[in-house]
Amino acid sequence: MFKWRITKDLLGTGKAGVGNAVASDVLEYPFRLKDDDGEIYYEGLCNGWDFPGWEVFAPLDWGEEEAGTTVMEYFENGMWQVL
Repeated sequence: MFKWRITKDLLGTGKAGVGNAVASDVLEYPFRLKDDDGEIYYEGLCNGWDFPGWEVFAPLDWGEEEAGTTVMEYFENGMWQVL
């Protein structure tokens, strides 16, 4: 199961800590959520990207509803990649 957590709320709305992960989940893969202008709204961690279906888009779905984010990027091989 895909697990994730928001670690940094760059909008200052107090949303850090949201997600479906619990303290015992190993979250080591960074992601970030941005708007259409490229502004980063949230940063987070998840447990990987090898999950079937649309499960990995859960943070983006959440961010879209909360703040209008439209892009999710993940960090791989020293670069941010659009998911």
